[in-house]
Amino acid sequence: MAQQQFSVKGTHCKSCEVVIERELIQQPLIVTVDVSHNKQTITIETEGDKEFSYGELNALLQAYDYTICGTQQGLTPKPRIQWQRVGAAVVLAIGLYLILDAIGLLRVSPSSAQPSSLFGILAIGLIASVSSCTAAVGGVVGAVSSAVAKKQ
Repeated sequence: MAQQQFSVKGTHCKSCEVVIERELIQQPLIVTVDVSHNKQTITIETEGDKEFSYGELNALLQAYDYTICGTQQGLTPKPRIQWQRVGAAVVLAIGLYLILDAIGLLRVSPSSAQPSSLFGILAIGLIASVSSCTAAVGGVVGAVSSAVAKKQ
């Protein structure tokens, strides 16, 4: 079996994948077809050593306005991690934390000697609202309510 990967232009949804797969799988020598509209690639496996040229595939798909570009042309490389941006984001996050801590907006612990800030309670509430863990929400509510009860 031979496996080939081609770049394809003109795909933009799952329906495009299905159209291409149905058209190509009808060919007698093609065993499997895998189409990705996100990566804009077609991967085919053929019986024996048969290899299709992109011209042959273009002839099969020309009625659908898809264009096979070849085995390498048009493929997008894997994006590289931009470490400078990651470092800048970390520095920004640490700076924001230090500023908010100095202002007092990060006092969220109900067991500390200092009272919790309104923004701290709001942050806990927002986190609890998107959390799917009921135990965490119950623990926060229990801790806050016991701290309030002790003060009264």
